[in-house]
Amino acid sequence: AVVSTQSTWGKILMMRRFLLLRKLQCKTDSTRKPENVRNIWRTSRKLTRKEKKTNAPKYNFSALHLIHDPQEFAEKLFRKLEGLTERFEVKLMMLELAFRLIGTHQLILLNYYPYIARFIAPHQREVVRLLQFSAQAAHELVPPDCIEPVLKAIINNFVTERNSSEVMAVGLNAVKELVARCPLV
Repeated sequence: AVVSTQSTWGKILMMRRFLLLRKLQCKTDSTRKPENVRNIWRTSRKLTRKEKKTNAPKYNFSALHLIHDPQEFAEKLFRKLEGLTERFEVKLMMLELAFRLIGTHQLILLNYYPYIARFIAPHQREVVRLLQFSAQAAHELVPPDCIEPVLKAIINNFVTERNSSEVMAVGLNAVKELVARCPLV
């Protein structure tokens, strides 16, 4: 048994070249074959180089997917977050981690949504990020009663006639995104 040391990328390239050669054999006569084969090899190399340069690796499999018990981790993170006396930026980073974890694994943590509702106000620093986090954490399994405080905070603080049109647009977009992700609300 011979073990292949060729990478999957190399296998893909070889398969592409094989298919291009197969097409060439069907379409051309035997006199021009070697020249066309060289051209195909050149173009396939150029294409793969361009693909390697333009297509940066996109990893959908992040470290969040590898967490052993995401529900317990999120609960511990929330307990730490409630008692945290650090700067707002540190709280924001912990909130981002928690809400990404909730959205990725579709966790149900009922206390997170009222907690984020306290921070949602137009004068709050990084309010757009907070709205983004709340939208990331919304999913179909969250009960509508949990999302309701966040929606009320957004509507009461953003979608009123005393605010500017930009603030109202941000609020309406946040409501639209929350309702799209959690349709039972």
